[in-house]
Amino acid sequence: MHDGANNPQIDHKVPVIRNGPNSIENYQATCSNCNVFKRGICKKCTLPTCDNCYLAHPEKGANNLLINLTEVENEYLLKLAARLGVTRLEALRRLITQQFNG
Repeated sequence: MHDGANNPQIDHKVPVIRNGPNSIENYQATCSNCNVFKRGICKKCTLPTCDNCYLAHPEKGANNLLINLTEVENEYLLKLAARLGVTRLEALRRLITQQFNG
């Protein structure tokens, strides 16, 4: 018996809260964990549309990477971003570039 934590679900590629239609073209299969994760991100999203979002269109996400940072790693990244006056993402990009160029 499954506890329901990771059962397959039908997800709206473009969420209903972002005016996504209830149509077969807008459905994708996800596990319940991924569906909940995506829902949380979509609720906070400030993009004007979902057109280039890899959560809505996974085929566009080849260059995207979801990572889970430890609290310590996140603190380091926040401190670096603050020191550089940039976002965490930009700080991470600079670290990667520096690693290969430095």
